[in-house]
Amino acid sequence: MTKNAHCAAPVLFALLLAAVLPGCSSHSNYTPAQQQTLTRFQKIVKESGGDWNKVSAADRQWLINGPGGGSEMNARMMLGNFGRQPQKGAPGGPPQQ
Repeated sequence: MTKNAHCAAPVLFALLLAAVLPGCSSHSNYTPAQQQTLTRFQKIVKESGGDWNKVSAADRQWLINGPGGGSEMNARMMLGNFGRQPQKGAPGGPPQQ
């Protein structure tokens, strides 16, 4: 079962990544279960701002057992990655003089 959980985590991560990226306007290609997972994940990210400490105990368990594939570390990383604010400006900062 653990092996299946480790295989499911990257699939769910890819699904969430594709849906959260800018420019994704239609979720009609997802099954109802996938859409429900995506919607709940997006709600948790929005409410917590990506901060694990602001996630309720029930939502933490859902993140670990669902998108996290049974791993708290995976769930924390996913939440943190999707909760970060996009960087403004050039990735390396302004040119040095």
